[in-house]
Amino acid sequence: MKRWKKVLEGNNDIIQDDDVREYFYQEYAKSNIKVTPGHWPNFKSRKEVDEWINHLQKLESIFDTLFDDKDNCDKDIEDI
Repeated sequence: MKRWKKVLEGNNDIIQDDDVREYFYQEYAKSNIKVTPGHWPNFKSRKEVDEWINHLQKLESIFDTLFDDKDNCDKDIEDI
């Protein structure tokens, strides 16, 4: 947490609400996703944070499915 908080401290103006910003720092640090600092929405609520992280994790899962198995390279995304 300290490591990410230090990286993100310069971007306090992006997420206006102090509580939501702190929640974002905590959830982001626990997640397996990584985004260039500052390249996230101005979250208005904890729910928005959760949804954003969840969507990025789903995208990661889709890409893992598509590219980790060479047999999937010829499949349409609808087939997976």
